[in-house]
Amino acid sequence: MAIENIYLLIPVAGFMLFRSRRSQFFLFVLSILSLLFLKWVYYFFEPIYEVQNPVLLEVLASVSAIFIGFFLMNMFHQDTKKAIGRTHETLKELQQANEKLIAKEKALIQKNLELEMQIRLKNEAVLAKGESDMRYQLLVENAFDGIMILSIDPPGIVGCNQKMLDFFETDLEYLKTRGIGDFIIPEQPAGRVPLDYKERLAGEILKKGKMSLEVLFKSKSGKKKVAQIAAVLSPDKKTAVAIFKNISGQWDAKEKIIQANRELTNFAHAASHDLREPLRMIHSFAQLLNRRNAQNFDEASREYIHFILDASSRMTTLIQDLLEYATAGTNLREIKLVNLNDIVFTINNILR
Repeated sequence: MAIENIYLLIPVAGFMLFRSRRSQFFLFVLSILSLLFLKWVYYFFEPIYEVQNPVLLEVLASVSAIFIGFFLMNMFHQDTKKAIGRTHETLKELQQANEKLIAKEKALIQKNLELEMQIRLKNEAVLAKGESDMRYQLLVENAFDGIMILSIDPPGIVGCNQKMLDFFETDLEYLKTRGIGDFIIPEQPAGRVPLDYKERLAGEILKKGKMSLEVLFKSKSGKKKVAQIAAVLSPDKKTAVAIFKNISGQWDAKEKIIQANRELTNFAHAASHDLREPLRMIHSFAQLLNRRNAQNFDEASREYIHFILDASSRMTTLIQDLLEYATAGTNLREIKLVNLNDIVFTINNILR
């Protein structure tokens, strides 16, 4: 039984000495081969022993089974240790991932708070803009003057308020379709309206950024109306805002004043001519009388003749001044410096 015991001790000693799994597997295979070798020796060399011992084979089989079980347990134990190690690593990774997830969740909460703040501010801005637009709309609709939004390129009407429609006595659709050119009278006080007036006006607004002029219109019902237009270019240079101030009443009053001044000028010229004619006769006959009979006059008579000539001259000058004063609003002259001493001396002589 010494040989069998030696073969049994080999794998046990190997498992005790070698911790490498590969070495243990090698000893496991070696023990199996050794077991098979012993079995072959017993069956083929049976005459060497006096009695066949089947118990030995059972012992060897039991030992082999125990050895195989020990090997498998050791293998499973190592796998379990590795699995536990992997589990610990997995748990550690999960913990780290959980911490990252918590950090991301906190960041997401912060982002949500910031987003809510931005949305609230944006909603407040939209609400404020809506209120501003409403106030602007109320201001435009209730303005005393007509307000029109014009497109620069291509020239056209974008919109207007009710005062503008009342000025032209039409509706918005008709005004957009026909344009303000359909209401402009060709013959204007400043001259005839050119055919390319739209392009000229757009070019002037683009060049100067603003424009102001007076235009004579004819409404849809045929009434003549005058508007003072002030247009301002928008910052994007795509549209312009034009304000139409109805100055028809002022225009009519101005025309009446011009006509009255014209009549006053004609009257002043006629009155000046009629008043200066007797003065010229007085002045002429006084000069003639002074030349012919100066030697026959005494000192008092000559002084009287001098008073007549001087008074007629001053009266002629006064009539001329009244004529100039009457026509001062129509015939503007260049302003010049005058000697007030001469004026005071003249007035003093008149009042003397």
